[in-house]
Amino acid sequence: MLRRHFLRAAAGLLMIPIVGCTGTSADTTVQGIIDWLKSNCSFVANVQSITAVITSFIGSFNAAAGAGAVVVAAVAKQVEDAVCNAVKQTVVQMKAENKLAASTGGGQDIKIIVNGVEVPGTYTGG
Repeated sequence: MLRRHFLRAAAGLLMIPIVGCTGTSADTTVQGIIDWLKSNCSFVANVQSITAVITSFIGSFNAAAGAGAVVVAAVAKQVEDAVCNAVKQTVVQMKAENKLAASTGGGQDIKIIVNGVEVPGTYTGG
């Protein structure tokens, strides 16, 4: 009896670190990715271009579901990071070539390449 209680308690303690490793990331939608990109990268893209990027990462993604399609957290993070990094690289290049307009208020249209997919959008940063 004592042994059973000890084993249960030990098993319960082992579960704490495992639960902690899962993180707080949650699945999102295509629209959630677009909103994240707008807030964190000053980049506004359309649903079709973002679903094309997602499909380039995972071929089985149902792009027909549109902006409400659920995207697994790990894939969403990959897409967000890849798009944001491409935006940063493009902006740096455009600034070096004096092709980035001074703050126009409405943003500037740019095209980036992410995982072989051309993603047109608007850069709204400064």
